[in-house]
Amino acid sequence: MKRFVPTLLFIALPVYSLLAEGSAGQTGFEFLRIDVPARQTALGGAFTAMDGDLNGLACNPASLAIIPKREAAFSYVDYFLDFQLGSLSFSSPLRNGATLGLGIGYANYGEFEWTDEDGGPIGSSTPGDVAVTLAYAAGWNRTTRFGASVRYIRSSIQNYSADAAVVGAGVIRIFPSQQMTVGLAVVNLGRGLSGFRDRVEKVPTSFRAGFTKRLAHLPLLLSVDAIQYTGAAGSTLGNTEIAAGGEFAFSGVLVGRFGYTSVGSGQKTGPSGGRLSGVSLGAGLTVRQFRIDYGYGNHGMLGSVNHLGVSLAY
Repeated sequence: MKRFVPTLLFIALPVYSLLAEGSAGQTGFEFLRIDVPARQTALGGAFTAMDGDLNGLACNPASLAIIPKREAAFSYVDYFLDFQLGSLSFSSPLRNGATLGLGIGYANYGEFEWTDEDGGPIGSSTPGDVAVTLAYAAGWNRTTRFGASVRYIRSSIQNYSADAAVVGAGVIRIFPSQQMTVGLAVVNLGRGLSGFRDRVEKVPTSFRAGFTKRLAHLPLLLSVDAIQYTGAAGSTLGNTEIAAGGEFAFSGVLVGRFGYTSVGSGQKTGPSGGRLSGVSLGAGLTVRQFRIDYGYGNHGMLGSVNHLGVSLAY
C-alpha cells in the first residue's frame, strides 16, 4: 500500500489530460468551476487532499470520511456584477464508521429585464443555478479514505432550463510518519439531461490530484493541487491549473491562510496591472464548536471577491 497513491498519481495525470483533449469546447454549468468555501478560496483552491473537512464535499468526497460529529457548514460569496453564490452542507457519521453528506449549492444572478425588438419591456426573470449533492465516505483502513457522490444540477433563465446528473469519486491516503496526505478525485463526471433549447449542455468535469504537508518544526500546513477541467478549449496537460496555499496556526483557535492559483495569470492586464491576480488570503477562527472562515481572492482586471463561511460541529 505504500506505493498505492503515488502510482495512481503517475497514471492519472496523463489519463485525464487525454480525456480533456478529447472533449475540447465550451461547457455549460460554469458556476461549478467557482470555489465557494472560504477556506478553499484562501488556499488558492488547493483542497483535494484536505482530510476531515465538510467544505471539501465539492472537490473530493473522501474528505468527509473522518468527521467524528454531525456538522453543518454555510458559505456565501458576493461575486462580480452583484452575482451571489452560496452553499449549505451537512454531514452525519453512520454506525458503521462511515459518513453521509448532503450539499446544496446555488448561484443567483439577479433580476434581468427583457425587451422586444423595439426596446419595449416585456417582463423580467431571475436566472439561477442549483446543485444538490449526496455523498458517502468511509475509511478503507487507518490510512486510506474513499468517497463517492451523486449530484443533480439545474440551470434556469427566463422560461428555459437545463438539467444534468453527474457522479464523483475520490481517495485520500495518509502518511502519518511524514505528516502528509495525498488525494485524487474526479468530480462532475456525467452529462446533461436536457438543454435550454435543442442543445444539451456539457458539464465541466474536473480531475484533481493534490497533497498536503505539515511542516515538522513550523505550525504550517502546505497544500498543492493540479486541476484539469474537460471542455476547456485547447486543454492539455500543459494547461493544467496549479493551485497552492498554506495555513499558519497562530494559536489553537486562530489560523492565517494564503494561496495562489495559476488561473490568475490569464486575468492580468497591462504591463503592471493585475500583479496580484491569482493571489488569495484568509483567516479562520474557532470558538467552541463554531469555525468562522474568511477568504479573499484577487482576480486581476475583474476585481476581487470576498468569501465568508461558518461551520458548526454538534
